[in-house]
Amino acid sequence: MKILYIIGAGFSKAQYQGLPITGEVLKQISIADFLDFDEKQSVKKMITDMSTQERFSADDCSNFEKVYDYASSWGLIPGEHHFAKTTILKSLHVFLKPSEDAETYLYNKFLTNKCDSEDVIATTNYDILIDRAIFEREKIHINYKKEIFNSAEGRINYGFSPTEVVGIGPTPHLKIDQSSILLLKLHGSFNWRSSSTARLSKAGESLTGSTISKSDIDATKLAISRKFVELKYGEGFIRPGLSKNKQIETSELFTKIWDCFRMELDRCDGIIIIGSSVMNSQTDPYLRELIEKSGKKWIYIETKDVDKFEKWLNSNRFLDVLRLYIKKYIPWK
Repeated sequence: MKILYIIGAGFSKAQYQGLPITGEVLKQISIADFLDFDEKQSVKKMITDMSTQERFSADDCSNFEKVYDYASSWGLIPGEHHFAKTTILKSLHVFLKPSEDAETYLYNKFLTNKCDSEDVIATTNYDILIDRAIFEREKIHINYKKEIFNSAEGRINYGFSPTEVVGIGPTPHLKIDQSSILLLKLHGSFNWRSSSTARLSKAGESLTGSTISKSDIDATKLAISRKFVELKYGEGFIRPGLSKNKQIETSELFTKIWDCFRMELDRCDGIIIIGSSVMNSQTDPYLRELIEKSGKKWIYIETKDVDKFEKWLNSNRFLDVLRLYIKKYIPWK
């Protein structure tokens, strides 16, 4: 049985508690030690401004994508709202940085106990925990097969060849290989960069010669105007606040990824959704619509109780296949 796994932020949160899920981003910004007083105040003032307008609900004012959208509506004119927008982007990038070094043992168990060679993994996560787990597993497989082995060499199949991949071992040794399990990053990835995007090479060095902190290094481009810093990402990253449907339709990169996802959705025998809010109407309405219209049977694995989640990870894949089989062929279940 071919299973399509759809992974949300809850899986990465279970693996690394320091990664905030969508609903926690603004709260984490308010207490982040890498932000100065002015940066935190800019976001706080913008949320207060939003709350005084009837068109925004309390939920809107706690959703970082809605807040980012509101900040973007003010254009690129330097000011408090624009400063708040760049603060949110900077924060999101810094929050994702630990995924380059954090442990991946839960993802390792998932790959070992749950994934068959024909299965497909799709994720809405920007972090690279699952990427690194696949990379390390493929290194072991290469060695086991007695192929030419380099300790830094691994394989990942993103369904396409990104122009640049960072954060997973030395980039020159990363192989985009069709023999590896297919990983579809539906919202893009923290470690994808377009070839035309300038990157900072080391701490303290910027495009303008200004001194910046270590936490800023991961931004792909910096354009500094007085105290306002504009962070711009490569096209491999669906920025918060943008209409995901629109970017899927207009970006060649994401068109390919989602075309591949729709094809695998049609081919799979069942779906296993892992996370805390993947099917929430606000997370990704387009993804939810595709799943519901597919007619495929699916089961949901909750991740909030990490012990219970880990128990599922340790269980045999056959039990999941059996559950999907029952859902598919016994209508009253």
